[in-house]
Amino acid sequence: MVPAAATCENLLDPDRLASIIADGYDVNSVNDYVNKIRGEGSSLALFDEYGGVVCPVNNGFSVSELYAYSAIAPDAQTSEEARLAANGWVASTVDNGTLYLDPVVQEGIVFAYFFRNGYWWCGYDASVITMIVSNSPAS
Repeated sequence: MVPAAATCENLLDPDRLASIIADGYDVNSVNDYVNKIRGEGSSLALFDEYGGVVCPVNNGFSVSELYAYSAIAPDAQTSEEARLAANGWVASTVDNGTLYLDPVVQEGIVFAYFFRNGYWWCGYDASVITMIVSNSPAS
């Protein structure tokens, strides 16, 4: 059986998704948002370009959280990991993959990237990474 394609909804645990919705937020891959981050030169747009999802959690006015998932080719992974390392991100081996944490905490957020077996994920902290990895087709 082929696993279901990743969506912004199914990458989250049901309780987490219900909590976001109860708080008046929505999760979706918004083309306008992807175009905005692409225009800013953000590497987060690569998740969309590689056929994955970019999921802003928003209330229609601002993004309060962000997570993403996609496949990644070996050469692109090498480039992304080199970019993170060059910017001072801290790498550690976790669950047969490599977790990168931003050493700069911004507004209480420790942004993270995780690479494993030709896939990559990002989120606002390591706990979000754990959740979306476990719920992704590549888990």
